[in-house]
Amino acid sequence: MMVLEQKYTEQSRTIEQLIQMVHELNLELRNTVYLLLAIMLVAGAETFMFIANHISKGLISLRNTIMEVEASDDLSRIATIGTSDEVDSLAAAFN
Repeated sequence: MMVLEQKYTEQSRTIEQLIQMVHELNLELRNTVYLLLAIMLVAGAETFMFIANHISKGLISLRNTIMEVEASDDLSRIATIGTSDEVDSLAAAFN
């Protein structure tokens, strides 16, 4: 009877250790997922800022050219954007 109790106790300890290991792995996995989400959020924000900055530079340049034409009544001024996107098409239409 003593041998069975000892084996049962050892098995219980082993199961408890396994449960503890699974719990620790779960915490590590959760922390890794949170870290990856944070990295993705920062990368997404940086990408958004890059695209927004790229678009706004062209629009600001076009606005400045329009304001210069308006102030000087010099219709020979040309808006140069230097990109091949919609803002450049808008500048070409302005010219």
